[in-house]
Amino acid sequence: MELIYPFITHFPLAVLLCVLNKKYFWPMISQNIHISESDLCILLSNVLENALHACQGLKEKGRSCFIEVSAYEKKGKLFLQCMNSCGGDIVFEQGIPVTDNPGHGIGVRSICAIVEHYGSIYSFSVRTGKFILRVSL
Repeated sequence: MELIYPFITHFPLAVLLCVLNKKYFWPMISQNIHISESDLCILLSNVLENALHACQGLKEKGRSCFIEVSAYEKKGKLFLQCMNSCGGDIVFEQGIPVTDNPGHGIGVRSICAIVEHYGSIYSFSVRTGKFILRVSL
């Protein structure tokens, strides 16, 4: 999965998120979960970067926004949900959000690639102005 690293577009943000993941998130996870530390870092970095981009766009329009991340481990599986404000103009193809903006959409593809690599599942949805990503690893 090392090929995913170049897809993190804001490298300083990715480094900060990886440090936070290592210090605060990784110790909470049971060693029964079979995901590498680097894959988890890449996954969370892309999840949070996408949520931050969505909120930045709303803030530029003078709208309020939020990002809420929750995760738990049960029976060797990691369950992750990220919910954030969105403008509601998200296009989906086969259940995956897509964009035609140059340089965008790579984070979503990276998230999907990591989850699929582990034979796990993800879902993307929009409900009442909230973008929701759920991952089971």
